Amino acid sequence: TGVQTCALPIYRIVELPFDLAQELLQSKMKEIRKRIETILLKWNQEDPDVFQQLTREGNIPEAEMDAIGIGNLMERLQEFEKIYTNL
Repeated sequence: TGVQTCALPIYRIVELPFDLAQELLQSKMKEIRKRIETILLKWNQEDPDVFQQLTREGNIPEAEMDAIGIGNLMERLQEFEKIYTNL
């Protein structure tokens, strides 16, 4: 008896006033951009893609966890930007 589980994200549909939805998304996107900027400043970098590439190539080996973190933050930012665009 093989039981399979699947970890799918669960979404709920919530009704919000348009301006509140915009404000919440803008706030979250601003927070994510600030976190990305903080990591880049720590490593004296300006571009998240270049930073990730340098880390992958071994030029900044001690930055691996931050490069992974920036990748995750950039994915989240893209998700929020897509939602914002589709409001």
